Amino acid sequence: MKIVKTLALMAGLSTFFALPAYADGLIDQVNGITFDNKGHPYRFNGLQIDREGKVVKLLSKNDKRPSSPDFYLNGQNKTLIPGFVEAHSHVMALGEQALELDLSDSHSLAEAQEKLKKFADEHPSARWILGSGWNEQIWHSPTMPQASDIDKIVNDRPVWLLRSDGDIGWANSLALEKAQIKPAQNADKSSPIGILTGDSITRMKQAIPPLQPVDRDAAFLKAQKIFLERGITTVTDMGSSVDDWNIMRRMGDMGRLRLRIKSYAQGLEPLLSIAGKYPTALLYNGHLSMSGVTFSIDGNIVSRHAWLKQAYADSNQQGSDNLNDAKLRNLMSRAAMDGFQVAVQASGDAANNQLLNAIDELSESYKGDRRWRMEDASLIDSEDFKRLSKYDLVVSMQPSSYFTDKSVIEQRIGANRLSEIEAWDTLIDHSVPVTFGAISASPFETMADILDRQDSHPDQKDKKINRESLFAYYTIQPAYASFSEKQVGRLMAGYYADFIFVDRDPLTVDNNALRQTKILETWVGGRQAWSQNSNK
Repeated sequence: MKIVKTLALMAGLSTFFALPAYADGLIDQVNGITFDNKGHPYRFNGLQIDREGKVVKLLSKNDKRPSSPDFYLNGQNKTLIPGFVEAHSHVMALGEQALELDLSDSHSLAEAQEKLKKFADEHPSARWILGSGWNEQIWHSPTMPQASDIDKIVNDRPVWLLRSDGDIGWANSLALEKAQIKPAQNADKSSPIGILTGDSITRMKQAIPPLQPVDRDAAFLKAQKIFLERGITTVTDMGSSVDDWNIMRRMGDMGRLRLRIKSYAQGLEPLLSIAGKYPTALLYNGHLSMSGVTFSIDGNIVSRHAWLKQAYADSNQQGSDNLNDAKLRNLMSRAAMDGFQVAVQASGDAANNQLLNAIDELSESYKGDRRWRMEDASLIDSEDFKRLSKYDLVVSMQPSSYFTDKSVIEQRIGANRLSEIEAWDTLIDHSVPVTFGAISASPFETMADILDRQDSHPDQKDKKINRESLFAYYTIQPAYASFSEKQVGRLMAGYYADFIFVDRDPLTVDNNALRQTKILETWVGGRQAWSQNSNK
């Protein structure tokens, strides 16, 4: 039976299975844009899809259309572009935080306290009050809060609130008591009472009662919705636990897995429990796989947990490493010998130097296309840039974090080194494969921020990324980083038909309009996975 729809009618489809299962389809009358290997745009007018949810052909206006597709959609000249590929995220953490107290739009301590009171009143049966998103750097008075600031509002239940970067936490007195943490036991002894970092955060998390399975399922579905409404069709989940993986499998078995998820286990133990001897197959028609593992050398600069070669500008410490040289090499070697891709968190210049030394040694034993990944690379010593291009290495960066925390980062490392932070232009100049993650922002917002940053330095025209190439760092490059470059990241014959409809042409509007780009629909495998109108 042939189904004919217009984009307006399609807005009413509220479930992933509103269309026949992977029917032959034609999406026509669109302002289609995709990108080649070099980031150059290619425009098309129609998209033919096969029964496996893959692209058969891109069609120009004069190309002959299939005579009787099972499904036809008139795109009404809306702009259609490839779905974004998120290079580094934490799926379950995002979903759990989305179901908790959100303090991301609080601009003062008083606002945060007001939101906390409202949330506590609305959730009287919650054993713990959990939340995230606060950032004292955007408050009118950028001063770290303390336990007493929460105690004034809620003192009958434990309260635990993570900062926007996830590396600093804010607890009330009852939460500290439950976790058996005394102020003097916090790793950062200069912090106010109730502000926790490092091992103290781990202890606090261990004190929090685990979520019930039904709540974990709800968290996953919430995270999936957030990604889809941002136009993200493939997510790299860095740090999957066995429980995380089981939830994703359960969603796949139930037919509720809409995203494509490239899973990297949180360490060797879950890797071997989930995947065993070799990377998993592509499950659920390419929606889920585990092909890698992630380890962590350090934390981020904001919390002073990044491991630096020089002391922080506002402290006499340099951070420290979580893994010594021998242990790092042993872990990487154990994963590499079974063909797993290795991703290592290395934010500071000392940390990524340690990782480069390990790769230098391991590259003698492990040949072939390894694509070692350096995650959250924030500060790289100028002496190491040439080394980065020497190895089979991908560098994953988070520009959105830079723009959110620029002022506090400057305090941490000093104004004289600020130009070395998130130096993606220098990496690109050295022909190092780079990926950008969005984390807490829309890819369009972060792209506009990057372009604005470049425009503020007209004297560095040779280091600029043009707008067309910028899209590659949110599509083609992260696909390459996870060995998915022949499946997702662009629209061409044989690739999955993962795309989004947007309300404007992102290649022709100014930076501010680019930032305001709205996602109208998100399609995965030739089926609508999310719509602005149905919002499901």
